[in-house]
Amino acid sequence: MASLEVAPMSFLGRIPLAVSTSLMLVIGTVFLTVLQQLFFRKTHEPPMVFHWFPLIGSAVTYGQDPVKFFSTCQAK
Repeated sequence: MASLEVAPMSFLGRIPLAVSTSLMLVIGTVFLTVLQQLFFRKTHEPPMVFHWFPLIGSAVTYGQDPVKFFSTCQAK
């Protein structure tokens, strides 16, 4: 009889280690991105549109209604 190998478990309980590590990495990245946008603005650079997820940015909002997106950004 062959024994089944069990994936290492994480500190989050029954979630596999790879899943919990990936989840913590995503949460950490989002947290640092928001923190950087709110508190560490560079005054010599053009203003940046606020976004939650790196690399995705405001692509979804822009794709839904580009005219509204630009007018909202211009108003800010």
